[in-house]
Amino acid sequence: MFSYIEGKLAELSIGKCIIDVNGIGFFCRISLNTFQALSIFSEGDKIKLYQYLHVKEDELSLYGFADEQEKELFLKFIQVEGIGPKKALEIFNFGTPATYIEAIEAQDITPFTRVRGIGQKQASKLILELTGKLGNLGTRPISILNEVMEGLTSMGFSKNDIESAIKKYTGKFNDKSEINSIPFEQLLKDILALLSRY
Repeated sequence: MFSYIEGKLAELSIGKCIIDVNGIGFFCRISLNTFQALSIFSEGDKIKLYQYLHVKEDELSLYGFADEQEKELFLKFIQVEGIGPKKALEIFNFGTPATYIEAIEAQDITPFTRVRGIGQKQASKLILELTGKLGNLGTRPISILNEVMEGLTSMGFSKNDIESAIKKYTGKFNDKSEINSIPFEQLLKDILALLSRY
């Protein structure tokens, strides 16, 4: 229903803000990232927040994002079973969108397990369900790894074994962008070699 709301900053505190739009105050739940982005503004300053409207039987809740990328990743998170809007927003209190995009691409559960209530099992499930589904949010390395995953799946390897091998392989790189320079054939060969040890 709402794509964004533009108005005057009426109130700001950790976890929430109120935007005044022609005398109507819109209460928005926000992450720590968005709070920090808005903290440079003064009361009465014009701001713009990208919005998600959560509809429940007895409640309408607005979730606001200073960064459109954060909103798009939030929408990905809430598609995962067990991750509701409040939990998805809380995830961003522990890292930026880039932090989690990189974690999903690298199959690294660590940033997610910092969030209260998200254990290793749920973090693994979240990464599994979002792998290959980041769309424009993702970077080129994950696209290459997705192609490798598809190729290895067609060869009969299990998805869990492939993901474990990819995680082990990518863990060797401090700079994940280095994967860009590796030819697809070499990448496939390297990960296949790791799989042969399982």
